[in-house]
Amino acid sequence: MTLSDSVVLQAFIENYPQFKKMSGTVSKHVTVVGELSRLVAKQELLEVSETEQELVCQGDHSASLQVGTHSYLPDLLL
Repeated sequence: MTLSDSVVLQAFIENYPQFKKMSGTVSKHVTVVGELSRLVAKQELLEVSETEQELVCQGDHSASLQVGTHSYLPDLLL
């Protein structure tokens, strides 16, 4: 083992706890984002948002609220 190998190894050992902490943080972040994505898809929140925007921005509200256009609207109107 050369001196530069030893220096690199020493630096790695000193920085390993920070690397381990960051790795755990990234893992938690990926888990949370994955769960949020699953819930958004399950509850069709992107489609709900689109319909809300159509209602606010368009004058013809009846076209936006037609039953059958969006499968989630009956649940929202309860």
